[in-house]
Amino acid sequence: MAKAKKQNTELTPKSNIFLIGEGLTERCYFQHIKRKYGIKNLQIKPRFFQNSKSSIDGLGKKINDLLNHIGKNDDEYKIICVFDADVANKDSKIKQKFNELKQKYKKNKNIIICDSLPSIEFWFLIHFEKTNKFFTTKSIEKELKKHIPNYDKTETFLENPYWVNDLCSNNKLYEAINYSKTLKQETTSSYTNIHKAFSLLEIKNKEN
Repeated sequence: MAKAKKQNTELTPKSNIFLIGEGLTERCYFQHIKRKYGIKNLQIKPRFFQNSKSSIDGLGKKINDLLNHIGKNDDEYKIICVFDADVANKDSKIKQKFNELKQKYKKNKNIIICDSLPSIEFWFLIHFEKTNKFFTTKSIEKELKKHIPNYDKTETFLENPYWVNDLCSNNKLYEAINYSKTLKQETTSSYTNIHKAFSLLEIKNKEN
């Protein structure tokens, strides 16, 4: 018991929301969002992300490790898990693990699963287009470049905040949040649950 208490004191006092994700795109996007909106209680660390395309097992381990660190029954802390669902469409075994992971934490109020099909790029796209068309990983990036011509999943591009500032301008962020809530979660059309993260972060009433 004393050991668990010591572990909790190591956490940033004002950071009770933790972000777990697949890689650089997710980490940079939410870091820009955190800075732009002055979100104090969101903790984003490189170790919460994987350096390459994540495995479902890898994400599950990160969730479990963080739960063990903060305390599984501590409702004060929340974990946002952001990942792409396209890998589950390519392999039946991975799809089974994907469904098992979502089912495992379905009723856990500490875990907020924010998956997107095919990828987080669909979340970016609906800031510009209101569509639920089925996209592949390749086609979604091609479509997104119609609106962000130089979009690139490189560190040089992603770490520059201007592209996120553009996503948030002219009320586009709030419109994307509201639109994503209307999308049905099906494998025959694209969807995103990123809006669940923003609901938790409570930035909807802040100005762009």
